[in-house]
Amino acid sequence: MKRLLLVAYEFPPKGGTQSQHAVKMAKSLASRWDVTVLTVKDPPAPMLDAPMLAEAERSVSVVRAWSLEPTRLIQALRRVKGASGQPTGSRGYSRLHPAAIRIVQSAFFPDEKIGWVGPAVRAARAAHSTNRFDAMIATGPPYSGYVAALRIAKSLGIPWIADLRDPIVGQYFLSLRSPFHGRYLSRLESRIVSSAGAVAVATNGMLEALVARHPEAQSRIVVVPNGFDPSDFQRETPGAHEGFVISYVGAFQADVMPAPFLAAVRHAMSSSPEFAREVRIRFVGPRDPESAAQVDEAGLRDTVEQVGFVPHDKAVLEMQSADVLLQVIPDDPALLLAVGSKLPEYLASGTTVLCMAPAAGDAAVIVSEAGGIVVDPADVSGAATALLRLHEMWKRDGLPVPDTRVVSRFNRATIAVRLDEMLSGVLPVKGGGAS
Repeated sequence: MKRLLLVAYEFPPKGGTQSQHAVKMAKSLASRWDVTVLTVKDPPAPMLDAPMLAEAERSVSVVRAWSLEPTRLIQALRRVKGASGQPTGSRGYSRLHPAAIRIVQSAFFPDEKIGWVGPAVRAARAAHSTNRFDAMIATGPPYSGYVAALRIAKSLGIPWIADLRDPIVGQYFLSLRSPFHGRYLSRLESRIVSSAGAVAVATNGMLEALVARHPEAQSRIVVVPNGFDPSDFQRETPGAHEGFVISYVGAFQADVMPAPFLAAVRHAMSSSPEFAREVRIRFVGPRDPESAAQVDEAGLRDTVEQVGFVPHDKAVLEMQSADVLLQVIPDDPALLLAVGSKLPEYLASGTTVLCMAPAAGDAAVIVSEAGGIVVDPADVSGAATALLRLHEMWKRDGLPVPDTRVVSRFNRATIAVRLDEMLSGVLPVKGGGAS
């Protein structure tokens, strides 16, 4: 069996969607490849997911390399103070003001994880000297993982695939600290596209944007969507609950905030006393002060339960037990490419999806195809009408379920076949180990 190195800074025990993506990719390829994951040692993260780590270690080997980064200071302070390790927020790695965090981040290119690159390259060389790798996949963000991959590919002489879950140029959630930072990211993207044997992107919109910047690489850029693992939805059966439950599973960040949805809930509650009595809102993900403030401003503290971060297996149960799942994407041109790593799992859960997003965006198109409800994020009245309509369907036990034909496109078993074909395509024609 050929050997594959998967470079992924984000990996358990660190929790979150990017770690989940890396685990599921590694697991899905493990039947075709002998997979070794290269990741960070003792991740400086407040959100931990031990069950996902156990799942990963059953399928793949894991090599860890130390990192030198600003988060280490915060990690040390938490340990000195005896912090519980529970999540403290979704915005940054400390309780510093966001402006202070940006000042710290401005000293690092492409991001503050760059101190992981050197140790990661050395760890890859050591693992390769023991049992040689045939190919490599690097996934991100963080973008420092691609810097490590470029150096590893050159040092080991192995072909590789760049797996871009978020754009490098035009990334909505990454604030450019200076014109130099923007030029740096543009050059990094060019180096990745020219070096990698193939490039996997998450959405059709990302493909079109990347091809427009690198038309010479069009034949090597392929859409490999985020997906779901069917085995995650065959475990515990969700229990019964009271009321009409609408859940948002994931993090609020930047302008992805619940205010438009909360305004629609208030509108619907004022129109229907029955809806007001029965609706229950659950925000399942890292707590942050901005969304909490918006809940208070909407006067919905008694209606909205802010659950906080939960391990992935519990997040799946939250999806399955809800009556409606909410996705929120602001009306911003930079977010038309955004789908979100949770959407495939939303669909796989069999739960009705309400998507407040621009109709032209990739996420809205998928939700519409699957039979969900799409409302413009600025249309509070329209969203309130949709909520009341869904509530009426719920009372009749007639909520729509996602179309299985659309859902099947995001099955990780199908995605693994596509990745395996891409890997086979970048290997030397005669096969065998790389030097």
